[in-house]
Amino acid sequence: MRIAAKIIVALSLSLAVPFSAAAKSDATATPQGFIRAFEARALSAPPHAFDRFVDQTMALRGKDRLRRLEFATVEMMGASKPEAFKALNAKFFSIAGSEAQTRFIAVARLNDAEFRYYNGDPSALSAFAAVQQSTSDPHVLAVLAIYQAINLLGSGENAEAQKELNRAETLIPANDPDSNFLYYFQKMIKALMLL
Repeated sequence: MRIAAKIIVALSLSLAVPFSAAAKSDATATPQGFIRAFEARALSAPPHAFDRFVDQTMALRGKDRLRRLEFATVEMMGASKPEAFKALNAKFFSIAGSEAQTRFIAVARLNDAEFRYYNGDPSALSAFAAVQQSTSDPHVLAVLAIYQAINLLGSGENAEAQKELNRAETLIPANDPDSNFLYYFQKMIKALMLL
């Protein structure tokens, strides 16, 4: 399995973890401890928890729905269900567009580019560049840096990937509820790099 797939699948273990600012301080100190905590929470999740999560998400309105959709699309990207990912990301893009949430529109575009890149489409690189040139939103730039790190890891460029993850960490806006998930995403990738 490619390293990018391992990272995204490992991230899927975090389904049951709450993405709250308070939870950040409760994270275990070691990479192994952090991953064990994620795994323990995921293993305690009931069957079909993800489907229920998506159904509950779709019933929400506003930014809470978009935040949860951001997480759900990344989880679905790693679930080896390409059609389900495409459908969910298209919903995410559509809802973000209908609510004029440029941050989440850009994230949905990055999700699409990452999915295409992961599946061997070199034109995805221009999509990454287009998003990078079109925004100064630190949340979007952090997502881009995380995806770049995953792609660098996939090509064996661990030192460069570490730099991108460090950059992502500095970009993740503090005290921004939209960005709590990103904190966990980059922390999981860093932890996996150290194993």
